[in-house]
Amino acid sequence: MRLNKARLYLIHSRPIKLARQADVFIQVDQGGEGNAVEFLAEERSDSDQFSMNASVVERLAALRNTLHTENGLVVIFGSELHRNVVAALVRFGTDIPGCKFICLGDYANSRGAADMGLYPDLLPGYTALSDGERFSKEWEAEIPQWRGLNLPQMLETFEDGQLQALYVVGSNPVSRYHVDPSKLSGKFLVVQDLFLTETALLADVVLPATCAYEKSGTFTNTCGDLQKLAKAGDVAGPKSDLEIIARIATLMGYEIGKLVQRGEGVRADMGQSRGAQNGELDQQAVWMQAQNLEPRLGPSIQMPYYTKSSGCSRPTGPAILIFQEVVEFPNQNHWIVATYMTRLN
Repeated sequence: MRLNKARLYLIHSRPIKLARQADVFIQVDQGGEGNAVEFLAEERSDSDQFSMNASVVERLAALRNTLHTENGLVVIFGSELHRNVVAALVRFGTDIPGCKFICLGDYANSRGAADMGLYPDLLPGYTALSDGERFSKEWEAEIPQWRGLNLPQMLETFEDGQLQALYVVGSNPVSRYHVDPSKLSGKFLVVQDLFLTETALLADVVLPATCAYEKSGTFTNTCGDLQKLAKAGDVAGPKSDLEIIARIATLMGYEIGKLVQRGEGVRADMGQSRGAQNGELDQQAVWMQAQNLEPRLGPSIQMPYYTKSSGCSRPTGPAILIFQEVVEFPNQNHWIVATYMTRLN
């Protein structure tokens, strides 16, 4: 936004930090974002604005006129809008030439989870259940043709006993979705999370997971950009979500080699990553990659071996050194060069 000098118009029920950068910020009552959208779409008249005062209605009317004059408008909305309100927002945007929409996920990697097929009615890559023959062959298993349960349905069937166990990974439904704690008691509940959340306090089993910077992988942002993330350091105790799930699957008798693909994996240009790393780290990563160096964020030391018997001579010229000299061990057939990300010419 700063780089392209874009104008920001914001409607929210709370004075969030982004409001300080907004050209126009309209604060509505709690839960009033839907009413504001319907007013912008002219699907709610002034007299219907029982939850908004006259000043807010006047500012929304002015904003509606301003948005219709904008070129390249991008509408970003979150979970405050749903169902008919989203449809109203799309109808409003279609009247503005070139308008685009971005729907924000609940969490940092929600788009990545959706890409992997965590929707109850879709397979990886947003493949319909009816088109899952390829996955059936790859996984050597039959793909159910009926859709799974969404969150409200899972909680409902868990409460009435149809669902005997609930495995919650990286979510806190008690706090985020205002689930009654009594609905989760008396059943087998497993929670896998970074913190002892309100939901985890009710669990029979808590599996401690690592945070984003304690494991390697990728983030996929809302717009589908793939962001490579390198592990900053090793930790004792917690394990990555993948390792936890893989270990449980193994104990259940599944052959993990068929469940987890092996190979070179995903590559992303570290210089183009956004969000997961800041600009300074991106630039450093590009330089290190160009110098054929391995990124190391902790105070670790590389110790490459130069074997005398192999004919390798004592290193000279530019080197990457942490000490002033190359150490030669008496009565041994190798030298050790201690390295630490500093190039000396």
